[in-house]
Amino acid sequence: MSSLCACNGLNDCAAALLSRTLRIQRGDHDEDVVPCPDMKAFMAICGRTESFLSLLPPPFRLQRPLLARAASAEARSPARAPSFSVCWCSTTPMPEVINATTGKLESGQPSLLCKQSMFARWQYLAQRLPLVSQTHREVDSHAKLLQETEPGVEPAHLPQNLDGMLYNEAKQLCPTYQLAKTRLIDAFEKAKLGRWIKKPIEQDQFVCEITNADPNALFA
Repeated sequence: MSSLCACNGLNDCAAALLSRTLRIQRGDHDEDVVPCPDMKAFMAICGRTESFLSLLPPPFRLQRPLLARAASAEARSPARAPSFSVCWCSTTPMPEVINATTGKLESGQPSLLCKQSMFARWQYLAQRLPLVSQTHREVDSHAKLLQETEPGVEPAHLPQNLDGMLYNEAKQLCPTYQLAKTRLIDAFEKAKLGRWIKKPIEQDQFVCEITNADPNALFA
C-alpha cells in the first residue's frame, strides 16, 4: 500500500493511513509515539515506491508516516463475516447499519458513504459554487500549474448539464488526481510490485439517481 495523499484528503491508495503517526498502547494507557526501527514496515507502506515515483502534481505528495511498534500483536481469530456492517460520519449522530449483501440500509436507502451519495453531494456543490459558474469559468491555480508542467494534460470543464453525467466522467474532471494516480501505478510497475488491480469500467458507469434531495439529508 502506498501513501499518496492530497492536502485536502487522502486518495484511494492511502485510505487506510488516516494519520501521520501511529500510537502504541500498553495495558489501559496510551504511550508516546515510538519510531519503529523495523524498516520492513516503512518499506511496506511507502519505501518501495519512493525511488520510482516521479514528480507528482500539487497538491499530491508521497506521505512518510511516523510508525510505532505495538507492545504485543493481537491474535487473529478467523470467523464468518457478518451479514451487516456499521459505518459512521463525524456529522451524523448515529451510525448507519448497512446490509452487506445489498450495500444499502435495511430501508433500501443508499448509505451516506456510498458512491451514489458522494456523487449527489458533488453535483449539488458543483452546480452552486461560483468558481464553476456557467457564464464565467476560471482555471484554478493547480490547473494552471498543471498546464505549465504537463503540456499534454488539458484542464477539464464542467458541462452545462450534469444530470446525464456518469460517475466515471465526473472523476475524469480532475486531471491532477488522474495524473497522480497514473504515476503511482507506473511506480508500482517500475518497482516490480505488480500491476494495479482495476475494477470493471461498467461499475462506475452510472448516473446520479438522487435528485432534488434535501441538503440536510445530503450533508447529514
